Amino acid sequence: MLCTIQFMNIQHLEVKLPYNDKIFYSIVPTLNQLISLDVMLNNNYAYYQLQTLLDRAPRLYSLTFRCLQNIPSALFRLTSHSIRRLDFISTSTLRCGHFKKFECDALGECILGRNCHVLLIKVQNRSSILQLIKIMSKLQSMIVQCEDEDPQTDELLQWLHVYLPSTYSIARDRDDLSKLRLWIR
Repeated sequence: MLCTIQFMNIQHLEVKLPYNDKIFYSIVPTLNQLISLDVMLNNNYAYYQLQTLLDRAPRLYSLTFRCLQNIPSALFRLTSHSIRRLDFISTSTLRCGHFKKFECDALGECILGRNCHVLLIKVQNRSSILQLIKIMSKLQSMIVQCEDEDPQTDELLQWLHVYLPSTYSIARDRDDLSKLRLWIR
């Protein structure tokens, strides 16, 4: 039996994929008001379900991925012209992976990456930070964790100051010293 309760004006949704399509859409028949989506992915990554959610959410601004231990190539085939904020860094009880160079390149070249204004990401190598800024032309701000950085030193911060224009603002996150905040002007 399908649920008789329906949620028509959801603005924020957290969902674990895969899910039962029939039950989900009987409870949430429309996503027209959705602006923020948090997706928990597991080993049974359901690309088609996530793309269906994106297709049904014309006002979706923010997409958060919780726990991508292995970043699937299907991620880079997702499309949405409304998403402007991508979050790959949000906390989770599981260890989330760092983007490798080729994954950063793929992200910057995919539709989600090309339209992104705000990016939260973990990268393996500091050079990926520069590459993402270079290829993501609409990027305005970035919060980044770098695997090859020691948060007890300011070496990465100083390195970024050398390689980025002086118009950029770069600072360590006050709440989490392993994160850097960049404002791109």
